[in-house]
Amino acid sequence: MNFDIGFIFQVVVKLIPYIPITIYMAFVSLILGGLLGLVIALVRHYKVPVLSQLFTIMITILKGVPLILVFLLMVDCKIKPNT
Repeated sequence: MNFDIGFIFQVVVKLIPYIPITIYMAFVSLILGGLLGLVIALVRHYKVPVLSQLFTIMITILKGVPLILVFLLMVDCKIKPNT
């Protein structure tokens, strides 16, 4: 396997125009996520009757799903024989 530094420079040069788009997307998602988190936190803090319970259920599900998926993946890998 050959390491071609010229090819790496060609790719980096082609990627440079997309850096501003990437930074823009990062900041927009940071701002939108912060605003959404602030709204959810304020609703839960002030205990708005229906929304507070809805957000509590949503947060519980979103926190638990990745762990459940990890466990399912572990079980799936143990069931399949190694080939």
